[in-house]
Amino acid sequence: MRAEKKDKRRAEIEAVALEVMRERGYEGASMLNIAKAAKASNETLYRWYGDKQRLFLEIVKSNAAEAEEALDKALKAPLPPADILEQIGKLMLRLLLGERAVALNRAAACDASGQLGGALAKGGRERVFPKIVKLMGALREAGVIAPPSDEQAATWFIQLLIGDLQLRRVIGTLPEPTRGQINQHAKTTLAAFYSLCGTDQTGV
Repeated sequence: MRAEKKDKRRAEIEAVALEVMRERGYEGASMLNIAKAAKASNETLYRWYGDKQRLFLEIVKSNAAEAEEALDKALKAPLPPADILEQIGKLMLRLLLGERAVALNRAAACDASGQLGGALAKGGRERVFPKIVKLMGALREAGVIAPPSDEQAATWFIQLLIGDLQLRRVIGTLPEPTRGQINQHAKTTLAAFYSLCGTDQTGV
């Protein structure tokens, strides 16, 4: 099988694996069930992934790479730092509260080995947080914020933005937010954030 065709097929299988997990839970999402739903042979799944845990690890890595690519694109936009922060807030809410992220967090919660949770942390906060810190530095240099440190500003921003929303999504007590709700929450977050560490030049 050509590499391009194989990559496409792997993406299809991984998408199906998430659907099966949403329907049956992580424990019920066996390789056989996934293979049947994806119209693939069980042998193919084991040859490509080894076992279910490695299959979901690949999904975590793919999801993290896509999220990081979207984040980097937003960070490089030719906009003032404050406008970039607003866009980043909306993007993070869409990524972290979307069905795919919720499904992966539920899988990690059921993985007794902790490998899925570790992969989520490595592909998520460990790679995203330094980028947010750098953006806070740009905001500080532009005179928009005056925090105790760029790291503290990044921590405040993420805490205000996410709070317990991701947990509530994972445990099923919060539906996926609409675009309007995301935009409003991002706006509210920025107002609270600038009240914590904004300056006279913040303009909000």
